Amino acid sequence: INAPWITEKHCLRHVSLPQGRNQQLRPHIRIQKSTLPSRRMAAILLERAAREIVRSSEAGDSGPLLRFQHPSVQNSYRTLLADREPLVWRHAAIARGLLSAVDSRLREEIDLELDPSLSPTEWRRAVVSLVACLVKDPETTLPQCKSLLRSELFERHPAILSTLLWGLGPVIDAEPELARELLDFLSWVDRNDVAQDLAGLLRDVHNPSF
Repeated sequence: INAPWITEKHCLRHVSLPQGRNQQLRPHIRIQKSTLPSRRMAAILLERAAREIVRSSEAGDSGPLLRFQHPSVQNSYRTLLADREPLVWRHAAIARGLLSAVDSRLREEIDLELDPSLSPTEWRRAVVSLVACLVKDPETTLPQCKSLLRSELFERHPAILSTLLWGLGPVIDAEPELARELLDFLSWVDRNDVAQDLAGLLRDVHNPSF
């Protein structure tokens, strides 16, 4: 969503439950049987809303986070995260990484899903979430991202490097120097998929100074 008049607060209204006794999930977030464009839009809204939830929580307003944690919203979020299409789940994975700054359970979940005993399905989503954690937890996350290149996960699934780039969008927006440091660290990689995903990332960057 590139329109400047569509803010994170607008996105939060779409993914949060209306307040009141008869709380029901907004219709366009009922995504299990939706088309790919609809599911992708729902996931993008979720990612943008996550930024506003973090801002609100850091300002002392826990309301948006509590609404996000409502079981109905969680069901839709989990469905998006488990979606078979990377165009969908990558945005839900970014949202998880951003929200881990205000919900420690999500950070624990990300780390658990990097376990070598799991499969690339969990690893790829966890890697995208991990990169998004750079926005609020660079001291822990940057060394962890770099260590992936020396890990069993990389040996068993080299394509994970390309996946790593998918989580960099919010980092470029919020912490461009950190994003540059990670990209410099990856500069030795000679893989077509990494080059293609990097080109796509830079094409979609919103930060004009990056």
